[in-house]
Amino acid sequence: MYAVVAVFNPELERAIIQVWDELKEKGISAYASQVRDRRPHITLGDFPELDPVRFSEDFVHHYCDHSPIEIRLSSIGSFIRTGILYYSPVLSEELAALHRDFHRQFLLPDGNESSLYRPGSWIPHCTIANRLSTDEQLKAFQLVKDREIPQGTIAGLSLLDLRVQGEAPEIATVSFGEQTAGTKVV
Repeated sequence: MYAVVAVFNPELERAIIQVWDELKEKGISAYASQVRDRRPHITLGDFPELDPVRFSEDFVHHYCDHSPIEIRLSSIGSFIRTGILYYSPVLSEELAALHRDFHRQFLLPDGNESSLYRPGSWIPHCTIANRLSTDEQLKAFQLVKDREIPQGTIAGLSLLDLRVQGEAPEIATVSFGEQTAGTKVV
């Protein structure tokens, strides 16, 4: 499985990591440490299979001139019967356009039809915690409900390799608003 995720500017990323760290310190959720080098993100799409070399080249080329997108995480949500708590962004036209463009450009004809990230099914979110009991979910909500989260930007996109449990290496990355994009292929 592979995923393409939108990543944030450093200040917004640090603010979310602080929430993750506090949830772990209080024994509520170890979400952040379940995957090595996990970064805060919003998933745009996932693929059961793809050619990572070719996809990486096309992906970086397509987004290398993209501008950062303003983002405001303005609400807290939970998916029913999942034990997941997340920050939800305002679905601006720019964020919706990024998602539509990604799927128009990169959705494989034999793609994952049941994916929750497809247009019409997508609920943009940045996971704060997962696998929470009802009691843990209430504690996590109490911890984050009045916290100020800075506004920020989607600063780029990353292609993640999710085939090994506990790992999600970035195969390709592209930074918005920079003349050079970083690419690495496993």
